[in-house]
Amino acid sequence: MDKVPSIKVLAASRRSSTWLGVMETPRYPYRRQSPYLGAILLLVSKKAFLEMAVNHGMAINLESPDQRRHAEARGGELIAEWENSYRSGYSEMVAEIRGALWGSFAAIAFLSLTAIAIGLFNGSVSASLSYDLPKALTFVGTALVAWATLMELGGSFMVWDGPAYPQIAHKVLFKSIFLPGIALLLVGLVQ
Repeated sequence: MDKVPSIKVLAASRRSSTWLGVMETPRYPYRRQSPYLGAILLLVSKKAFLEMAVNHGMAINLESPDQRRHAEARGGELIAEWENSYRSGYSEMVAEIRGALWGSFAAIAFLSLTAIAIGLFNGSVSASLSYDLPKALTFVGTALVAWATLMELGGSFMVWDGPAYPQIAHKVLFKSIFLPGIALLLVGLVQ
């Protein structure tokens, strides 16, 4: 009685150049990336985010059968060309997104500090340790909503086909600032 080959044997035979007379298509190291991790990296590490964005863009590009065939026909030269194109395009986009993010943060921080200073000056806000929790929640919520809104107004970027990875991470970042701001506003208003 013939033994059925194990999965390991089949996997090893698939790694060879041919398996059942069919050429194996090359595997590429590119994978789609998590927009949630990307949003965090967008805040803390431009270089790591950029590499993640290039990886994501290449994975999307190579999912298309015609692009994959084109890459297989031209080889590493075309892959390197695509990577460089993604890297340069995404580098500009990431710089604009980070500029919008931190520029809007600086503007809202300045306005918040100005509002607090005016409150301290006219006596409606005091430096004592006791404070009004609903007012504090409403103030912080409003600042977060304003920051996210101002950031989003500066975050419109043109791409060729569908949203680019930096845009996807930008939307996640927007929602992670805007939604807690709305929640704080609502909690502050109902107390």
